[in-house]
Amino acid sequence: DEKLMQAYMEEYNMHDRRIGRYYASELYDYLTGKLKPEEFLNPPLPNLEELRKLYWGTIVHRGIQSLFGYKEIEYQIQIEPGILLVGKPDLELEDGTIIEIKSKEDVGIYDELPSWYTYQVEAYMRMKDVKELKLYFIGWGLQRKLFVVKRNDEVWKRIVSGLKYYHKRVVECYRK
Repeated sequence: DEKLMQAYMEEYNMHDRRIGRYYASELYDYLTGKLKPEEFLNPPLPNLEELRKLYWGTIVHRGIQSLFGYKEIEYQIQIEPGILLVGKPDLELEDGTIIEIKSKEDVGIYDELPSWYTYQVEAYMRMKDVKELKLYFIGWGLQRKLFVVKRNDEVWKRIVSGLKYYHKRVVECYRK
């Protein structure tokens, strides 16, 4: 457990957290209020159960990336001056296909893509200017489930307007 927290802190400290630079993987948290603007620069640490799940996912991601000889690449998209959205898709194939991987204990419970992933994958499609993305759920028994996600202009509009609003609130919080 100590090793998990140490690994998380090392990886967490690698993030370039600054006002105006936002992460696609955290979009849902920004837009739903899960990550409060006043906590943006120092988000709360995950609890031990969240850490265990996080690192199971990390093991799965790194294993798949290793199979493909893939190293994550960071992409960016400027929402407006002063607001940059960054992200690292989990895997890109030679033909340009983007694959996002999510690990869950039981992938069979999902009949449709949970809403908390739609913002992240929409951002990746915009960053890479592609029309669709493949999201795989990998279960703890290595079962998998595929969702092919298409670009959605309405989701993108919600992201842009929500991120502008969140940014405004972050700036106000840290202006003091």
